[in-house]
Amino acid sequence: MSTKTLGVSAGGGSPYFVRDLEALVETPYSETDTARATGRVYYIPFQVRHTLTADGLIVIHGAVAAGNLYVALYDIDPTVPPQPRNRLAVSANTVANGTTRRQYVAFITTIQLQSGIYFGALETDNALDTYRLAYNSIASFAAGPINGLTCFYEDLGPYVIPPAVATPLVIITANDSTKMRLRVSSIP
Repeated sequence: MSTKTLGVSAGGGSPYFVRDLEALVETPYSETDTARATGRVYYIPFQVRHTLTADGLIVIHGAVAAGNLYVALYDIDPTVPPQPRNRLAVSANTVANGTTRRQYVAFITTIQLQSGIYFGALETDNALDTYRLAYNSIASFAAGPINGLTCFYEDLGPYVIPPAVATPLVIITANDSTKMRLRVSSIP
C-alpha cells in the first residue's frame, strides 16, 4: 500500500490533513454546547465511502475544556438500526484541550477502513467538559431516510477505557448527540 501526502503547510513544514469525514448526524448545524456525563460513551455514526486510513477523531469543544477523554472507533452490528459493536481503534487517555475549537485525538494505532458504516465514540472523565451538539433540537434528531443513522450511548459507571464490545442504548435526546469528525491520514 502506498501512502499519499494530503498536503504540506506553507513554507514546506509538516504535512497536514486536508480531509476529515463529518459524522452522518451533523445536519442541521448546532451552535449549542452541553456537558457530557462521566463514564458515558457516546457513539456517533460515520459513513466511509472508499478505502482509507484513519488516525484519530476530532471532537469540538464548547466553552469548557476540562479533564480527560477517550475516543474510539467501532464497526457495526448490522441490526436495525445499525449499532456499534466491536472496538477497532482507541486513543490513549487524553487531556481535554482548547475551548470553542476542534481537538484532534490520535488513535494508539492507525486503522485502514473499507467502505461501510462505523461509529466514533467519546467518553469524558467529568461533567464539566462541554462539547458541541450534533443536533439542535429533538425535531431534527429522529433517525430515518432524511436525518441519517441513530446515535447511541452506553453507561460504563466509572471513567475507564471504552469497551472492546459495545452494548449501547439508543439516544433519546438531542442533548446526547456530539459533533465529531474522523481524520483521514491517507488514501491508498
